[in-house]
Amino acid sequence: MDGYRIANFVMQAVCVLLHLLFILGFLRRRQSTPIWRWFVVVTVGLWMLISGRFFESVAYLFLPSNAFYTFAVYWQFVGTTYATFSYLFWNLHLAGLERAAESKALCIGLFIVSTAFCLVICTNHHFGLFYEKLVMGEPVVHGPAHTPWIIWVYGMLFVGYVISVVDIIRKGKEKIKRIAVFSMFPLFPAIAALIRSVSGVDELDYTPFVVAVSVFCMYLIVFRRNYVNLIPQSMESALEQTENALVVYEPESGAITYKNRAAEAYAEYLPEILQNAGKPGDVREETVGPAVLRIRVSDFGDGASRLVTMTDVTSLTEQHRCLEEEIRHRDAAVHELEDKQRNIDAYLEALYQIPDLKEKQALFDGTKNEVLQAFAAMQKNMDRAANDITDCEPLLNENIERSEKTLASVRKAVAKMKEGSV
Repeated sequence: MDGYRIANFVMQAVCVLLHLLFILGFLRRRQSTPIWRWFVVVTVGLWMLISGRFFESVAYLFLPSNAFYTFAVYWQFVGTTYATFSYLFWNLHLAGLERAAESKALCIGLFIVSTAFCLVICTNHHFGLFYEKLVMGEPVVHGPAHTPWIIWVYGMLFVGYVISVVDIIRKGKEKIKRIAVFSMFPLFPAIAALIRSVSGVDELDYTPFVVAVSVFCMYLIVFRRNYVNLIPQSMESALEQTENALVVYEPESGAITYKNRAAEAYAEYLPEILQNAGKPGDVREETVGPAVLRIRVSDFGDGASRLVTMTDVTSLTEQHRCLEEEIRHRDAAVHELEDKQRNIDAYLEALYQIPDLKEKQALFDGTKNEVLQAFAAMQKNMDRAANDITDCEPLLNENIERSEKTLASVRKAVAKMKEGSV
């Protein structure tokens, strides 16, 4: 007997430590999804189960106290209750039954009943409802609440299991393989119990090993191999309607675990695209057949998968090419204008190099203004003379004097221009 208890103690101690390390490592890869949160509660509840078994072995080997023994028994039953409660809601989310999984009324109702059973268990030493007799080293006597507890816990376990199995049958490939792996959690403990009954070796506790395998199978099918659909039906419908191609794949094996409808258009190119996808955070553009795709790589959250988003930027690329062509044309026009500007600058520079150009231009402008003013004044006098013929002589004489003076100014300016000096 002591040999079995020592073997149980060693196996339980190892499994409790490894299970705890698994939970801590899993918590480090935190995800904001209900599937992740419910799985944490399931694994913590199962850890309470095997740690309760470990506490029983400690009580028998090192601490022969009935109070500590009853605590260990209560501890594992409480863990089992909440583990199966969480397992049910975990499976509702896995199957995409979001309305039931997010139902507060359902969650509160099941939680209240589960908590009521836990209160019955934890107060058993006062009322004896769960065990009429619970003494260390002696046969136990079940109380009136024990059978309802079994029906309640295994009922939640069975309902959760059936929901996921039906979902696996309805959707996806590798149905037999997925069902076989998924069945490890609810069926493996029953198989272990059957082996213990047939072999007659009841003292050796297989529970820690069974729980370890069950937890690993649940983690494997959901977070490593994606054997069940992690995307809710409403979200999956939205992803199927999006124009961007979405692919979830595993870099190590190259296996594609999910792709939406838009990704089917690039099915023949996917192996090459994924092979050259790069690391999380990488963004590149690649010509795939007649299309130009902008490929973005992201971490899917489980550390083993990658999410590749492919956006068709063919039209944007064509627009970019046309814009670059327009820019080249405009640059050429600017260069042409710059050339003309340089020619004008050279012409003006040549003009300014002519001797006395500024003085000659000023003389020309002054003479021109003088001529214009003289013609305006003479026109005004002519209009006044036409209106008053009797008094026109002074006006005509003024015009003659102004014209002679203006002609003299013009001759003087022409003479200075011809001399080449002003």
